[in-house]
Amino acid sequence: MTQSASEITVTPARDYGNEVGQGWPVVVPPAPGELLSSWLHRLAMANGIPPQYFGRVLDVAGGDWSAKLDRDLPGRVLDLLVERTGLPAEDIDGLALHRDPLARLRLRQITGSGDARTSTARVNRLQYCPACLKEDRAPFFRRGWSLATRVSCFRHGCRLRDHCPACGRSVALPLILRRGAFDDNFCP
Repeated sequence: MTQSASEITVTPARDYGNEVGQGWPVVVPPAPGELLSSWLHRLAMANGIPPQYFGRVLDVAGGDWSAKLDRDLPGRVLDLLVERTGLPAEDIDGLALHRDPLARLRLRQITGSGDARTSTARVNRLQYCPACLKEDRAPFFRRGWSLATRVSCFRHGCRLRDHCPACGRSVALPLILRRGAFDDNFCP
């Protein structure tokens, strides 16, 4: 089909900023009991940003940016999240562990190898229940799984895991959340 230039009507699109304001196109509500890092990774993926780069959007440096925010959520980052998501500050702040009365019982960050003598890299220790993640419509990590005193899932009675049963690597939060449907291993 051919048309002459006089038959084509071009309507300028509205400016994106005027349409959505300062908000992000997709806002994922936090799940009840969700850990801040889990929600941030789901928020990043929903907006088409690879989680490893979302720290830059939040102006937080480092490879373990989300684990750092779990334990210390700066006011400027909280303000940005409130502005861009429209969610109440109390709801977002409540996902973090920094004001948690059980903070002393939370799993500590450890060195990359698990041995302080061989590495200075810090990694976040995450535990998970494979049955819970498999049942979740959108998999997410629970705050309760970060308790050092928690070794099993209260719901399923199974032992919480902190590594991939197939390859033995530490939990990679973005890999698990990206899969959509969880199975027993999360190797790429």
